[in-house]
Amino acid sequence: METKTRNITALENPFLGLQPFTRDKSYLYFGRQKHVNEVVDKLVENRFSAVLGKSGIGKSSFIFCGIFPLLETKLNHDIYTFTPGTIGPLVKLINTLFNYESDQVKKQIFQNLLVDVTTFFDYYKVNNETVPVLYVDQFEELFSYDNRDGSMSLEIVKFVELLVVLTKTDKVQFHVLLTMRSDFIGNCADYPALTKCINQSQFLIPQMSMEEKKEAIINPLKYVDVEITEDLLQLIQEELGNKQDQLPSMQHAMMRTFEVWRKEQLIAEPVSTKHYTAVGGIKNSLSIHANEIFNTLNDDEKLICEKLFRSITTINKEGKGIRNPSSLERIMQIIGVKEEEKILNVITTFRKKDRAFLQPREHVEISSNSVIDITHESLMRSWELLKEWTVKETESIKRYVKLAEDAQDFQKGSRSRLRQPELQISLNWRESQQPTYEWGVRYHSSFERTMEFLTFSEKEEIKDLERTKLLQKRRNQLSRILVVIFLFLGIGGVLLGVHAYQKSKQAELKKEEAEKSKKEALASQKRAEESRNIAEDEKNKAQAEKKNAENEKHRAEHALLVADEEKQKALKAMLQAELSFAEANEQKELANNALERATVAQINAESANSRANRLQNISTARAMALNSYQLEDNEIRYLLAKQAVLGYMNNRGDGYDAEFYAAFHMATKTILGDTYNLMDTERGMITDFINTGKFMSVISFSNSISLYTNDVKNTIDLKSIVKGIAKPISDTKMVYYDYSRSLYEMNLDTYEVNLLISYIADSELVGVFKIDENHYLSIDVSGIVTQWNKNEKKNSFEPTIVATPFLEGKGSLTRSFYDAASKHIFIATDKGYVFELSLSGKQEISNIYIDQDTPIWALNADNNTLFVGTEKGEVQRWVKENKEWRKNFSSGNHKARINEIAVHPIHKNLIATAGFDGTVRLWDIDRPKKEKIIVEEKVWFSSLIFSDAGDYLYTGSQSGQLKKWPLTIPMQYRDLSTANKDFLSNEDWSKYVSSEINYDSTFFILFN
Repeated sequence: METKTRNITALENPFLGLQPFTRDKSYLYFGRQKHVNEVVDKLVENRFSAVLGKSGIGKSSFIFCGIFPLLETKLNHDIYTFTPGTIGPLVKLINTLFNYESDQVKKQIFQNLLVDVTTFFDYYKVNNETVPVLYVDQFEELFSYDNRDGSMSLEIVKFVELLVVLTKTDKVQFHVLLTMRSDFIGNCADYPALTKCINQSQFLIPQMSMEEKKEAIINPLKYVDVEITEDLLQLIQEELGNKQDQLPSMQHAMMRTFEVWRKEQLIAEPVSTKHYTAVGGIKNSLSIHANEIFNTLNDDEKLICEKLFRSITTINKEGKGIRNPSSLERIMQIIGVKEEEKILNVITTFRKKDRAFLQPREHVEISSNSVIDITHESLMRSWELLKEWTVKETESIKRYVKLAEDAQDFQKGSRSRLRQPELQISLNWRESQQPTYEWGVRYHSSFERTMEFLTFSEKEEIKDLERTKLLQKRRNQLSRILVVIFLFLGIGGVLLGVHAYQKSKQAELKKEEAEKSKKEALASQKRAEESRNIAEDEKNKAQAEKKNAENEKHRAEHALLVADEEKQKALKAMLQAELSFAEANEQKELANNALERATVAQINAESANSRANRLQNISTARAMALNSYQLEDNEIRYLLAKQAVLGYMNNRGDGYDAEFYAAFHMATKTILGDTYNLMDTERGMITDFINTGKFMSVISFSNSISLYTNDVKNTIDLKSIVKGIAKPISDTKMVYYDYSRSLYEMNLDTYEVNLLISYIADSELVGVFKIDENHYLSIDVSGIVTQWNKNEKKNSFEPTIVATPFLEGKGSLTRSFYDAASKHIFIATDKGYVFELSLSGKQEISNIYIDQDTPIWALNADNNTLFVGTEKGEVQRWVKENKEWRKNFSSGNHKARINEIAVHPIHKNLIATAGFDGTVRLWDIDRPKKEKIIVEEKVWFSSLIFSDAGDYLYTGSQSGQLKKWPLTIPMQYRDLSTANKDFLSNEDWSKYVSSEINYDSTFFILFN
C-alpha cells in the first residue's frame, strides 16, 4: 500500500475545540465569509457595530477571523481588545488604552472619568496615522456584576456613556465593536444612548446553512491535507441538524477525533467513523474528556472543582442550564476556599489549550478580579457529572430559600421551630453544603437569620430529647423495681416444679435401663447359639481336609520316583548337544555376516529411493499450495491447500514453512471468513499485550482493559483511556498511565483503582517504570527522565529530574522496553539511537547507533540480546559481547514500519514481527535466509505476543481485532482441517494436481 512520508505527529490539529478562533487561526475558519462585508460596512459607516447571537454561534470567532482581516483592507487601524469582566469595566478600559501610564496616572484618569467622561481626551494621545478600534468582547459580562451595595452603578453608567461618546466625537475617530449574547439585549434598554447605537448598527448572526456546516468540517482537514470519509461527514451533519449551539461540541469532537486518527499513525487512511465514535461523537466527547480531566485531580481538588462549577452554573426558570460567571475573588468567598493556589490549580487544569473548558484562556494571566466562566453551555448539556452538580446546586438553593422563608415566618410568629424529620434534613443539608455568607446572600439576603433559626431549632430539639430521655429513665427505674418483686414471688414456685421434674426424670431413666438390659441378654443368647453351630461346621471341614492331605502325600512320593528317571535321560541328551553346539555357532556367524552385507545394501537403496520420493512429494505439495491461490472454487481451493499441508507434514516438513502456512490460512478464509480466528474486537486500536502468567491483558485505545484467562475475556471499565502499563508487572497489581499523563494502580483481585500521580509528564510518555513500591521512573518523548519518590508524610509522590546529557541532540524518543532478565531499560529515538539505562535511569549502560535517517519504532531485549524494528521495515538483532554490541542479523522483508517484536518464550531463536504493511512474520535467527511463517491481512498490525507455552501467537490490529494464530503447521492443520472434512476425488486430483503423479495416502491420511 502506498503511504505518505509526512510526519503525522507534526501535523497541526485543524480543530480548536471549545477555544474561540483568533487572528492567527483565521486560515482554519470557514462558513461565515458571506456575512463579513455587511458588518464591516456598518462599522465604517457608523463607527459602531454590535454583533449579536446565541451562545455558541461563534461571535468572537466571527470577529477575529472574519471582521478583522477584512477591516485591514478598509482602515489603517489599531485594535484594542478587552472584556468588561465582573469588576471594574472602566478600570479595564483604562488599563487597555493607557497601558503605558503609571498606576498613579491611571488612578487619576479613573477618578476624573467618574465625574466627566470627556476628560478622557485630556489624556489620550491622538495618533493621526491610525484609527483606533475598540473591541469589547462578551459585553454581557457588564450585566453580571455583583452590585448589591450599589458601588458599581456609577462606574457601569460612565463606562457605557464613554463608549457612546467615543463613537460620536470628532476629536478621535474611535470605532467601537462589541459582541453580546442576544438573550441580554433587553438589559441594554436601561441605557438609552447605547440602545440607539445598537438599533442603528447591529448584526444578528444567522444560523449556518448545511453547506456552511459542511465547509466548517471539510475545509480545516483539507488545509492539513487529510481526507474524511463520506459516511462520517454524513453522520456529523445528521448529529448537528439545525442546532447552532452544537458547533462548539462538533469542534471539540473533531479535535479529539483528529488526535485519535493521529495516534494510529496512518497518514494514508482518511478520518473515519471509527475514529469519531472512539471519542464519543458530538454527544459524548465533551463528557468523556471532562471526566478524564476531572480524574487527574486529587480528592481535595475534586471537591474544589465541584464547588467551583456549581458556583458558575445554574438552572433558569425553564429548567435550562445557564452560565453564572463570577470573579475569582467572589468564587473563593462563595465556596469557602481561602488558598488561592488551590483553586487556581483546578482552573488551570480545565483551561489548558487542548480542552479549554474554562476561561480566561490559557495565555491570560488570572488575578482576583478575573472573571471565571465555562467556555460554553454545551459543556453543561453534555458533561453528565456537571449536570448532576447543577441539579444538586439547584436543590441546595431551593432548600436554603425555603429555610430562609421559614426563618422569616418564625420571626413573625406565624410558625414554630423546625421539627423532625424536616430538622434533620436541614441539618444534613448544612453539613454537606457548608454554606458561606457570600453563597447565601446570592439567593436570599437574610443569611444570618436563616442560619440562626436552624441553630436555634437544633438546640431546642436537643433539649426536648434530653427531657424525653430523663422521663424514660425514671420509667425504666420503676419497671426494674416491679420486675424484682415479681421475680422473688416466682422463684419459690419454680424450685418446687424443678424438684418434681427431677424425680419424674429419675423414674423414667431406671425404666429405660431395665428394658435395655433385657434386650442385651436376648442378643447374647442368640450369638451363643450361632457360635456353636459354626464350631460343628469347622470340625467336619477339618476331618475332610486331613483325609485329602494323606492322599496327596502318596501321589507326591510316586511323582518323585518318575522325576529321578527323567533327570538321568536329560543329562545324556545335554552331553550330546554340547558336542554339536560349537560347529553350529561357526556356521551361524558366517551366515550373519552375509546377511548384514545384504541388508546394508538394501537400506542404502531404499534410503535413496525414499528421500527422492519425499522430496518429490514435498515439491508436489508446494505446487499444490501455490496453485490454491489461483482457484475461484473456494471448496477446491481449501481442499488443495489442506492436502498440500498434509503432504508437507507426512514428508517431514519442519512445521514452519511460510508458503504452506499462508496458503492454508488464505484458503480457510474463503470457507470460514476473515474472522475465523478472531477472539474478540476491542473498542479501539490494540496498542499492547501484557502477559503476567496469570492472565493476558490487552491494552487498546479505549477506556478499558481486557483480561484474558484461558481465552475467556473479562473487561475492566476505567474512567480514562489507557496509554501504557508501567514495567515490570506483577500478577496482583497493575500500574497504568493514561493519555492525560496520570498514573494509576489497579488491584487485580478487586479491580479497585487508585490515583498515584495526577500529572506525571509535560509531554507524551514513552514509558513508565516501577523501581519499587515507593519509586517510579517516567520518560517522555522529549527525553525528560523523572524519578518519582514517595513522601510518606504527605502520602504523595514528588518528582526529581534525572540528568541525561547523553540524550541531548539524539532526537525525540519513540519507544521504550523493559528487559526483565537484566532489569535494564532500553529507549529508542527517531534519529537511530538506542540507549540501555539502569532501572533508576541515572546510568547509561551502553548505546547503539544505527543510522540518522532510521527512526526506531520497535524494541525487544532478552539479557544480552536486543532486537530493533525500524521505520523502513528492517528487523535487526544485536548481541552484546564484552560490553560491546555487534549486529548479527538483519532483514528488510517488511515493506513498512515495524510496530512490534516478540521473542518466543522457549525457543529464543524464534521471533515474530508485526508491521504497517499488514503482515506478521516469524523468523528463525539461526537460519536467517529462511523466513518461516508469514501472515498477510488487510489491516495494520499494531501489537503481538506469544502465548505462555509458545504454541500460539496473538495479534492486535488498528481496528481492534484480537486474533489467535497456531504457531506451527501441524497445529494449524489440527485447528483448521475440520472446516471441510472431504478430500479431492481422483478426478479432481488429475485436474488440479496432475494425472501423472500418483495420488497416494501421503496426501489424504495423516501419518503419526
